[in-house]
Amino acid sequence: MIEFPAIGKVEVAGLTIHEVASKLKELANDYVQEPVVKVRLLNFRVTVLGEVNAEGIVQNFNNRLTVMEAIALAGGLGEVADRSNVKIIRQREGHSEVLYVNLLEERFMTSDYFFLHQNDIIIVSPLKQRPFRRYFGQNVSLFLTSVSTLLLIINL
Repeated sequence: MIEFPAIGKVEVAGLTIHEVASKLKELANDYVQEPVVKVRLLNFRVTVLGEVNAEGIVQNFNNRLTVMEAIALAGGLGEVADRSNVKIIRQREGHSEVLYVNLLEERFMTSDYFFLHQNDIIIVSPLKQRPFRRYFGQNVSLFLTSVSTLLLIINL
């Protein structure tokens, strides 16, 4: 329920933003000639997790936020982010809907998941090379240093 001046309380539960605007405009027609009604969410938020530079909740005043914009607001993709395997979790009619999208495909821009909904969750998976890239470089240098030291001791 929202309270609107002169009209009173209006039930908007379960309606989209466009449906709320139409309903308020229809109700305001009784009081004002040719009313202009604009409805915006002041707390549009999505959660971005995984291989991004700043995991967390992204809040925005734009209710037409895209997946790429949300990732950019979360600091962008990390070095080992898998752009071809991004998970979007959306709540619909009391159940969770999970979809994997490929950000590298152009047809993604025409899908239902291009624009985010309130409380969507984006999870960016790491590439399969992540453990190799993260741990192998450090361990190889330690191993080579140990072998070099051992060979130096043997030669002396």
